[in-house]
Amino acid sequence: MMSNTDKVFSFDESSKEQILQDFDNYKAEYCTSTFLAQHPQASEYDLRDFLESAKRSYLRAKRNHMSDELWLEHLHKFIKSYKLVAPLQRELDKLILNKDFTNLELEKAELAKQKAELEKERIAFLNEQNEFIQNGKSKHFDHIVTASEYEATKKELELKYYKEIEAIKNKHQEELVKNQEETKKIFDEEINNIKDFYDRKLEKVSSYYNKLKEKLAELKEDNNKLISEIYERDLVSENQLALRTKDYYEEIEKVRKILRNYEVLSFELKTKIKEKDYLLNQLKNKLKHKDDEFKKFIKDQPEIVNQLINDGIKQGVKVKFNQLETKLKEQVKQYEDTVGRTYEKHKNEVDKILIANETKVEVMKNALIQAEETAKLTTNELERIKSEYDLVIYTNRELNEAIKVEQERAKELAAKVEMLTAENNDLDKLNNLLVKKYNDNDHLLSVSKSISEQLDKINASQLSLQKVLQTSDDDKTNQKIIDLNKAIDQVNATYKRSKALKNEPIELPKTTPTKGKIIEYIDEDEGLDSQWARQFSEATKRIKEKKLNKKKKALLDKEISEFK
Repeated sequence: MMSNTDKVFSFDESSKEQILQDFDNYKAEYCTSTFLAQHPQASEYDLRDFLESAKRSYLRAKRNHMSDELWLEHLHKFIKSYKLVAPLQRELDKLILNKDFTNLELEKAELAKQKAELEKERIAFLNEQNEFIQNGKSKHFDHIVTASEYEATKKELELKYYKEIEAIKNKHQEELVKNQEETKKIFDEEINNIKDFYDRKLEKVSSYYNKLKEKLAELKEDNNKLISEIYERDLVSENQLALRTKDYYEEIEKVRKILRNYEVLSFELKTKIKEKDYLLNQLKNKLKHKDDEFKKFIKDQPEIVNQLINDGIKQGVKVKFNQLETKLKEQVKQYEDTVGRTYEKHKNEVDKILIANETKVEVMKNALIQAEETAKLTTNELERIKSEYDLVIYTNRELNEAIKVEQERAKELAAKVEMLTAENNDLDKLNNLLVKKYNDNDHLLSVSKSISEQLDKINASQLSLQKVLQTSDDDKTNQKIIDLNKAIDQVNATYKRSKALKNEPIELPKTTPTKGKIIEYIDEDEGLDSQWARQFSEATKRIKEKKLNKKKKALLDKEISEFK
């Protein structure tokens, strides 16, 4: 598993990918197995975190020309201390994130400070404007002695202010875009890492599934070959067994025929022996009968016998009788010898046939027993092969189920990745909404405060205007006062509406500042501020009796419009 030989890399960007590829090919599996052996209860997050740490460690080791043995020694130490180091590393990451968040809060406070300074400058400008209206002379701009110079100076300051605000907006917009891009980059990188991790896992599962399919195909092919071979072998064995059985039955039939012939010959021989015995008994009976007759004759006619004896006949008769008796005995003995020899001959032949047939029958019995054992072995082999085939089918079914489970897990992981992506998008939207809500809340507070201050100043301006207008009694002046009162009522109504607003994000109208606008807020409250500035400017223009410097005013209006 760790058979990759030590290499010394000249570390650069081109070899970095090769090092990471070598880690995935030769080290990742070993790292995973070693880590799980040390920490069997580890979660997938711990395993993924450990693999990323091991990959970075392997990259640093190759960059420092460290051997694989030394790196493995450090790796084992890290695995043993992972449960202690990993929480500390996570806490360190949290502290880093908190530090970044604190830096963001400091930047936010700095922005609030800058906005307060701008608001302070705006209030000072309004105070200067109010003092100019009341006294007819500027405190900071002594050269302004006419309304035209005042308007020109106001527009120059307004143009300068627009440019500064635009620069600040661009700066903050660039920083916001940069932070959003960095945040999005971090999220994208994390999502890509998760996606790559599960893609690699899915690729391994797919590779394992393909290997299983190939192995299953090989097993099926081997199984079919084995079944074919067994079928052919059994078919040949059955044919040979059938032929041998047929030969054995033919031999048995021949033996049976020989036995039947032997039985017939034995029966015939016994019959002939019985006939010979019967004839021999008849001859014996005849001989006995003649002997009895002769004895009776001697007994009944002793005179004749004595006479024959006396005459020498007795001797001749006795000789003749002895000859006849000897002849008969020889015939009987010869017949007995002939019958005995024939019987022994037939008996020996039959015994030889029986012995030969017994050997053949024994051979045939052994062959039949061997054939039965072969058939039993063939049946057992078929049952074993069938059980192995059933085991292969069961294993295949289990593997298919496991593959389906892995595919379902891969689908769930893909769905989780999609869900995380959607949650990331929702978080981006929520973040934007929170930023907007913060800006809108800050804006509402700023608007409410500015309106309160403006109302106070309007009341003071109204008193000064009434003093100025007391010298005029014509209808036109009265109409101007009525219009100004209406404008003030409208501002009061706007103030009441702003007080009634809820603390939630609102979409403020974005309009182009008018020529009579004094200042523009950072938070883009053009609607309310422009309305008050326009009304105040119209009222002051109607009150002023001096002529404006039309040429300079037109030039400044053109620059402002072009800038906007």
